[in-house]
Amino acid sequence: NSLRLTSFDIASKYGRSSVKEGDMVISLRGNIGDIAIVPSHDGELNLARGVAKLVIDSKRDTLILYQAMQSSLFRNRIVRQSQGSTFKEISIDSLRRIKVPSCKDASWVDWASSIAQLCNIKEDVERHLVGATRMRSAILNQVFTNV
Repeated sequence: NSLRLTSFDIASKYGRSSVKEGDMVISLRGNIGDIAIVPSHDGELNLARGVAKLVIDSKRDTLILYQAMQSSLFRNRIVRQSQGSTFKEISIDSLRRIKVPSCKDASWVDWASSIAQLCNIKEDVERHLVGATRMRSAILNQVFTNV
């Protein structure tokens, strides 16, 4: 993934910025508002300054919040709060003021599961597309050689 991580020496000095599997993080610089859920990993991870850990009550809430923060409504709110012309960033204080979209009724929990399944399917398709592209390249390289 594209998250920047610090060295072990630095990580040991900054325990507050360590993350574990299932934590949700957000990019504060560059591609501001990019959201990720920390995957399983060995050892301890520690975030660089341009990434913030979001504290969430439960795993279920993490999945629902993750989907809500992917919405164009939330993304537009992030952009409006960002600063900088060539290097975009958002401060922690500005991030805290952004309201996360909510659902009109309780059926969102059911929708979140369907959305998560669609995201998994999309990831599978993207993985297959990468494989197909590599295979196509290999075939073209074998067929069209220098003469």
